[in-house]
Amino acid sequence: MAPAQTAKAYLGKTSPRFREVHASLGRSIEDLFPDARSAFEHGMPGWRIPRPRRVDPASVKGTIDPNWVHVFLAERKAGITLNLWNPVDVGGFRRRKRELERAGFKVMVGCLQFNRKSAYPIGLVVEILRDVKKSLEEDGRDTAGGVEGGSRTPTRGKDPDQAALLRELDEWSSEPPMDGGD
Repeated sequence: MAPAQTAKAYLGKTSPRFREVHASLGRSIEDLFPDARSAFEHGMPGWRIPRPRRVDPASVKGTIDPNWVHVFLAERKAGITLNLWNPVDVGGFRRRKRELERAGFKVMVGCLQFNRKSAYPIGLVVEILRDVKKSLEEDGRDTAGGVEGGSRTPTRGKDPDQAALLRELDEWSSEPPMDGGD
């Protein structure tokens, strides 16, 4: 089945609330990132946003292509989960952690989980996407920094925790799955 058909089938099985959040987030992504592409990966519908500066994927540890920001949504028993991976700024959630938690999100390394019955805080998610856009614009201007030559380094060094977070992510990505699968 083609990715668009798979995403449509997935959305057809979700709640009206999830479909509304997905559509609203999709409109915001299209407004902020006209080059974004719809995608269906890892069993989730979402979008891939191109990075303005090309990076050789072989120069980076892990399986996610560093030339794209990945934004995916999933509906789970625990709530709506927003998965976001920005290769330019992997610690983006940390800067807004208090604000996100006050809004009802459970903040994890690469995702936000919302399990409240109240309205989904789409406005706050759009602010995070604006942060992503800013980081991509800075990355496009900063050709000397970023992920090059086989190292994963923060583009600007504004966040002192980012280097430690990158080391943790590298360690986690190299560990085998707990279930022993491939």
